[in-house]
Amino acid sequence: MLKQITIPVSSKQTKINLLNLITQKTGMSQEKVQQWIYQGSVWDLSSKTRLKNPDYLVTSSEIKIFAPEYPVTEYTLNKQNIVYEDDHFLIVFKPAGIPTQGTAYADISSLVYGIKKYYESLGLLYQAQVLHRLDMPTSGLVIFAKSKPVEMIFFQYFRERLIKKYYLAVTDKIPLLKKRMFFTSALEWKGKTKSAITAVSYLHSTKNYHHYLVIPETGRTHQIRKHFANHLQPLVGDCQYGTGSRTALLGLICIGYQFFHPVNGKKMKIINY
Repeated sequence: MLKQITIPVSSKQTKINLLNLITQKTGMSQEKVQQWIYQGSVWDLSSKTRLKNPDYLVTSSEIKIFAPEYPVTEYTLNKQNIVYEDDHFLIVFKPAGIPTQGTAYADISSLVYGIKKYYESLGLLYQAQVLHRLDMPTSGLVIFAKSKPVEMIFFQYFRERLIKKYYLAVTDKIPLLKKRMFFTSALEWKGKTKSAITAVSYLHSTKNYHHYLVIPETGRTHQIRKHFANHLQPLVGDCQYGTGSRTALLGLICIGYQFFHPVNGKKMKIINY
């Protein structure tokens, strides 16, 4: 559950620091308010920016707090999750349940926060940016640049679809119709409809599940999840397009990428499976 608290600020209350303002208005302890500020739950609505400094002198007309009713865990990058690293970029494994970037209620629980802390430990001054995202329930590989020029090259790669993506998808075991399939259909997201193409190849089965290699040829939101639900069957654990629960692991893992190195031009294929 997420509680939203809006604090209007009158002209008489401006120039008061953020910590004292929220403490006075909410009646919460300074320790609790400090935690809200530190985890990134407090926003200046006029500038739509996250406020992280408790000593900030408030000038906004309205402060909003997105206060989760459960503890926020600060994300620390496990070095064992670094699949590839050189002087220009790294590729890390994102566990399921970790957001790629900050949410309205916190930024310290995100993957990009862990990357920023890791860069700080290396003495790297560049501020890590999110180049692409995986859904929170999806696990798998995420790419981060180590400099602004490399960041811009990767942005171009993703924008022009110059990076080939590989996913592992898992469904309940059903009679196989084909070992290779192309799902082609128009998908809607937030009122816009765009064509989408997904290539699917059967890999193997276990006692209860089928495993597929999936290569999306377009990049629509929830494309793989929607295509499996519409054309085959929902992915294991997909509570949005199937019958899974919110606590279940989603049967979708980004296992690799193929692209040209942004600096030396060498063809690279990184697979973690």
